[in-house]
Amino acid sequence: MPAVHTKYGSVDINVGDSFAYGEYLFAVYAWGRDTVTGMYAGTVPVILAHDPTKPDLSQNPAHRIVTSTGLVCHLLEELNIKCFICGQYAAFDAEFAAARLHEYREGLPHSHGAEYVTQESQEFGTLALDKTIDRDLELEGLARDIAHSIQMARKKAGLVMEDQIELRWECADRQIKEVWQEFQNFILDVAQAELVDGLDVAPVILNIDKKYNLTVWFRKKEKKDA
Repeated sequence: MPAVHTKYGSVDINVGDSFAYGEYLFAVYAWGRDTVTGMYAGTVPVILAHDPTKPDLSQNPAHRIVTSTGLVCHLLEELNIKCFICGQYAAFDAEFAAARLHEYREGLPHSHGAEYVTQESQEFGTLALDKTIDRDLELEGLARDIAHSIQMARKKAGLVMEDQIELRWECADRQIKEVWQEFQNFILDVAQAELVDGLDVAPVILNIDKKYNLTVWFRKKEKKDA
């Protein structure tokens, strides 16, 4: 499997590698990648892992989601979940898993404590979600909010999903500038936009996370004649 970029730098992760998360000790058994289409378009790398000491819940519906690359890629992308666990098996966002692997190798503590939610009906077993909000997650959340807000502005302007747009933005807030610097490609991919220097159209003010005002100018990109 390829190396994964994390806040610790590049981390090699391979089948058979082990890492801890909460009370679980997982071993990597596969690497998945699937193209997700829809509101949040993108390619999501996923690490599939298992802990044989935990209950076998292979008959539960959630087991199929965890062990299906396509389904779990969609789940992790749409809900921004870093991991999804059903009994022995789990699917992790690759960057999240690689960071936990580095911490396990180096004996480093981590602040990502697992929060467990158990379904009483026996249909889903135990799910583990990480709700820790660190700087990276905060910026990623703002990036998703920006992308969603631009999508809503597109829709309000009467544009359809297939329309590409030209886009310019301005914001005085340092946090939003940092988000654009780190997540520009993601935002543009989701908004189906191309950055341009100037646009002779009316500005639209977007409220991001109820804290920041982001001003954007956009228009439908005209298709060039073949």
